[in-house]
Amino acid sequence: IIQRDVNVQAVTIAAQSIQAICDKLRFPRFSKHYVTIVFAPLLERTKEKKPSVIESIRSALGSLCRCYSPLGSETNSEDMLQEILQFMKHKIPQVRMESTSLFTFVLRELPVSKNVVEKYLEADITPAVIRIVNDTQPTIRNVGFECFAELLRVMSRDQYLCGALEKLDNLKRKKIQECCDKLPKSSPQFQSTDSRRKDESRERNVN
Repeated sequence: IIQRDVNVQAVTIAAQSIQAICDKLRFPRFSKHYVTIVFAPLLERTKEKKPSVIESIRSALGSLCRCYSPLGSETNSEDMLQEILQFMKHKIPQVRMESTSLFTFVLRELPVSKNVVEKYLEADITPAVIRIVNDTQPTIRNVGFECFAELLRVMSRDQYLCGALEKLDNLKRKKIQECCDKLPKSSPQFQSTDSRRKDESRERNVN
């Protein structure tokens, strides 16, 4: 349904169903195999403009990323990271914007492994974000500024990132700095998978 159905109401219900299954099963019973099946089709349907449809798709993608953080250290989810980065280059502007927003959400809200970020920073992550920052559409550039700022926060202003920042024009650097100034000063989450499992085990026992 998500891949092919032209009825956006059906797509909305399908996305809500995926989110409900994901949230009920939780990690690790919601298998990575399921994520592989639904992740890219959901990203593709972020082209939809109707608010109720796109909100359901965003929520489903967020739930999938909470189970298997694309930047997590022990969840073997680097393929999800690659999918997001690939969709950030999509020909449809809406898809580029939504994919970038999802990447920003991952950086801001989910456990992040600096080792994973560093592994892909130069070859994949930074070029993808810079491409968004230089997009022809202002709304997409603004999303890119926020994403770059989050990346700087997570990587503690990594030398390579700062070098990439210096290559941008003055106005874009100013916009990114404004986004940095609005960010909370707290450190990003660096939670291991084992500790997350313990947290969820305690939660299930309580319930």
